[in-house]
Amino acid sequence: MEPVNQVLAQIPPSFIRALNDRKRPTSLNLGLGEPSIHPDADLVDDGFKRFRSGPQGYTRNAGLAELREHIAAFRSDVEAAPERILVTQGSQEAVFISLAALLNPGDEVVVLDPAFNIYGPIARLFGARVVSVPMDPADGFALRADAVRAALTPATRMLCVVSPGNPTGRALSEPVARELAAIAEDNGVTLLVDEVYRELHHGDTPAPSPARWTRRAITVGSMSKNCAMTGLRVGWTILPEYAYSPALKLHQLCATCAASMSQYIALAAFERRALFRHRDIYRRRLDVTLAAVKEHLGLTPPRPEGAFYVMLDLRKLPVTTKELSETLLDEEDVVMVPGEAFGPSAHGFFRISFAQDDAVVVEGIRRLGGLLRRKGWAVA
Repeated sequence: MEPVNQVLAQIPPSFIRALNDRKRPTSLNLGLGEPSIHPDADLVDDGFKRFRSGPQGYTRNAGLAELREHIAAFRSDVEAAPERILVTQGSQEAVFISLAALLNPGDEVVVLDPAFNIYGPIARLFGARVVSVPMDPADGFALRADAVRAALTPATRMLCVVSPGNPTGRALSEPVARELAAIAEDNGVTLLVDEVYRELHHGDTPAPSPARWTRRAITVGSMSKNCAMTGLRVGWTILPEYAYSPALKLHQLCATCAASMSQYIALAAFERRALFRHRDIYRRRLDVTLAAVKEHLGLTPPRPEGAFYVMLDLRKLPVTTKELSETLLDEEDVVMVPGEAFGPSAHGFFRISFAQDDAVVVEGIRRLGGLLRRKGWAVA
């Protein structure tokens, strides 16, 4: 046996990334949740100017003081003091250190199904047992608080939720958010709330955060989706007092600090109130995507409440959506992600990312429709 971490060896690689690695230069990529938009030039120019004229080395481990102050003010809906905020190398580091800081072998972590598949694998690395709460496609993948309560045991230490969700685009209602907060308070459970799509909401206001009603919440945010800064790797986590010191210690060990130039660009975005700039772009892209799905597939999927994903119900097909995703790439040069990549509850669904330009998304959907007709497979 090779001298590698045996828990890590048992974690399968990401199918999303494996599929993406197979794409060709000509492929239409409706798979990754990566904006085609570039970061706004005024923010990059401002941040780079500060970087050139100011200190260019390490920042404090927790991040620039000014940036943490702006994050705290921006998230005035929750208890977000600058001294409880860590600026991280993207939101995934924030999730990693938040889970690692609190989990011990034998603890249980409740995760949602379907959801972006990072919470469970990270928890398993630290000896925790993962308990999944299925969300029913018949109910539009809505989260039911009573199902979460039923999953709790005396060993439960953490509950991970995403709002708006990936892949479903569902956002928490206020009653459910309040109930999740109550679950955390009543059971001494830490609630990790991943809100990286919070600013890309399709309603009048962002979805309510459970962190508003509990002091046992860890809130995760990012510049990647809202400001199209995926490559700059800037995220943050707002932690309760008991979790801050261990999370900071882990952050010091694995990253030291987020890149200073990236932090300056993020600071410019906060100062210029730019975190909602791209929201209307994705609202329009959502309308275009739903129209193309109706025209080329004859389907009317539920309208997501946030993020930039649409879930297609393809359960009538004679093949799995994983098989279909591979055929679609091989024969039509289009990347789409099967629901199985996010958990068993999404079996038979496709996730379409409309983070790309309209023409790419519409053509990808058209090619999917053409493939299905050529195979004689009906979905509507």
